[in-house]
Amino acid sequence: MISVTGQVGCSAVIVIGSAILLGRWLDQQLGNNNAWFTIGMLVLSVPVVLYLTIQLAIRSTNKLGANNVEEEFERHEELKSDN
Repeated sequence: MISVTGQVGCSAVIVIGSAILLGRWLDQQLGNNNAWFTIGMLVLSVPVVLYLTIQLAIRSTNKLGANNVEEEFERHEELKSDN
């Protein structure tokens, strides 16, 4: 679970940081002193971060479920061999 938390945190920092940098660059290129592109890119980055968070959570949940199935199968095989 700690690795999932780290992945979510790193992906959030990368996406939000990239959005801010891109927005600032656009504002400078177009001579916009009000930072509208920066704010817009920041707002657009929120759904991207949420999507990434959900995808990472689903992937880790599926991986945990697969591990549990394998453990149950091995335990069942051990019980069969003991009898």
